[in-house]
Amino acid sequence: MSNHTQPTLDEYTGPVEALTFNHTTGSYGPKRNTYKFIKGPIPFNWMAKANSLPGKAGPVGLGIWFMAGVKGKRTVKLNSEVETLAGCKRKAVATAVDQLEQAELIYVTRHKGARPTVEILDFNPDLVAKKAV
Repeated sequence: MSNHTQPTLDEYTGPVEALTFNHTTGSYGPKRNTYKFIKGPIPFNWMAKANSLPGKAGPVGLGIWFMAGVKGKRTVKLNSEVETLAGCKRKAVATAVDQLEQAELIYVTRHKGARPTVEILDFNPDLVAKKAV
């Protein structure tokens, strides 16, 4: 057996490491670095269309795709995270959502006094071109 003891807080000079509790093992371990990312794939034609719209439609579209990745489904309720990711205020998000809806990239369900629920639609530029003819 070793007589080695853990240093006290005053004696400890090493780097501080964040810990997280693992409920399966019942022990603490190093916390993984967590960072946000947008889960793909995001269809290129969808993003190209969103980015061609005026204002913040492109960044808001990315925010919607981010929320879809977090929730694991293509229908999500918008929240302040979309505003943060898009770098704009709630009114600009509302305008961008209207533009994305008119471009048939999303379907929006609105309820008075609540944030809208958005469903990401498949975008096929060939179908849009046929509708215009």
